[in-house]
Amino acid sequence: STPREKEKEKKKPVQYILQFLPESLAKTAVAGVVHLQAGPGESASFTVVVKKRLQDGTITSAPEAQISIVPKPGTEGISVAPSRGSGQVSCTVSVDKNVTAETGELVVSVTGAGGGFSTNVIVDIDQNYRVEFE
Repeated sequence: STPREKEKEKKKPVQYILQFLPESLAKTAVAGVVHLQAGPGESASFTVVVKKRLQDGTITSAPEAQISIVPKPGTEGISVAPSRGSGQVSCTVSVDKNVTAETGELVVSVTGAGGGFSTNVIVDIDQNYRVEFE
C-alpha cells in the first residue's frame, strides 16, 4: 500500500461498542433494542459498558467514552440514577407507582473520540404487579 493509503487507514475512527449487563438483559435485545422489566413502584438495575474496536480489530475498554442515560422525551414517571458517567455506568431505573403506561423508553448516548451514537432501552412496565391498598 502507498503512504497515502496508510495515512487514510490511520485516520479510521475508533468504533464504540455497547455492552449491557447482566448478560440476561443483553439476551432480551431484539433488533438491537434492550428490554428492561419493572412494575409500578419498582426499580431495576443494569450496567452499560463501553468498549472500543481499534483499527487493528482489537477490542478494549473505553474509559474516555461519556455515557448518558435519560428518559426519552415524552416518557413520564421513569427516572434513572446515576444518569451519567464515563466508560461504565451502573444505574437504577425507577418506575413511579402511579405510572399507567405499559412501556417507557430510555436513550443511552455515548460520545468520545470514536464519535457518538445512541440506542434505546425499552422499559416494559408490568401493570399486573400493581399493588393497591384499600
